[in-house]
Amino acid sequence: MKKIEKKFNEVWKEIAYKCSKQYKLVLGNNARFVAETIYKEFKNKQFFTYAECGVFTGTTFFPIYHLCKTLFQNFRLYALDSFSGFPKDITLNPNDEFENFEIMYENGSISEDHLIRARERCGKIPNKEHLQVDYFKDYAEEFYKRCEGKKEIQIVKTSFSDLDKNLETGSYNFDLVFLDCDLYLSYTECLDFFKDKTKLFVFDEYYSLKYPGPRLACNNFVEKYPEWVFFNKIEYSQYFERWGITK
Repeated sequence: MKKIEKKFNEVWKEIAYKCSKQYKLVLGNNARFVAETIYKEFKNKQFFTYAECGVFTGTTFFPIYHLCKTLFQNFRLYALDSFSGFPKDITLNPNDEFENFEIMYENGSISEDHLIRARERCGKIPNKEHLQVDYFKDYAEEFYKRCEGKKEIQIVKTSFSDLDKNLETGSYNFDLVFLDCDLYLSYTECLDFFKDKTKLFVFDEYYSLKYPGPRLACNNFVEKYPEWVFFNKIEYSQYFERWGITK
C-alpha cells in the first residue's frame, strides 16, 4: 500500500506542476480525492470513462484529464454543465436552506463541529450570495479554451434535468461520476440519471459548509437504494471529509 501511495504522490506532483504551468491552477484536495480513487480502482484498465457534473473552470476536471493521460491508453471524459451558473428561473428547494444544517445536527446526521463550521462559513457570505443566479458566471469561455486540442473530452452543455436528452451514453457505462453541482435538486437528478450507468460516485459537497442539499439528496438516495454504500476519507491537517458511494 505504501508503494502505491508513493507512486501516486509522484504522479500527482507531476500533474500539479503541469496544471500550474498550463492553467495556473492550484490543485485542491477534492481533485486529489477523485484522482486517488481513480488510481486505486482503475489504473490497470484499458479504457476509462468519467463524467463530471458541474465543471466550473475545470479545477478538478483538468487534473483528472492529465491523470488519465498518464494512466490510460484510451479514455473519455464528459464535462456536463449549463455553463451559465444556476438556472435563471431557479426556485430554491427548501432542502438548500441553511436551516437544514440545524435539522441534520438535531437528528444526528452531522456533528456539532460540522454545524459550527457551517455557521462560521455561511456567516461570511452576504445575503445568501452563494445561492444566487450570478454566483457562478462567465466561466464557459475559459473552460472551452482549456479543452482545445483535447480529443478525449466531450463537452455537454445541459441542465441536469435534461441529461436524458443531451447526453448520449451509448451501450457503455461510466467508471466514475463526480458530482460538483451544489444543490439538492441537481444532485437528485444526477444520481437518478447515472444510478444504472455507474457503480461509483464521488461527491464534492457531501461534507459541505455552504450547501446542505447535497447531503440530504445523497442520504435519501442511499436510503432508497441500499445496495449503494458510503465510503470516505478524513483529512486531519485542516479537517475535512471526502465522500462517495459505490455498489
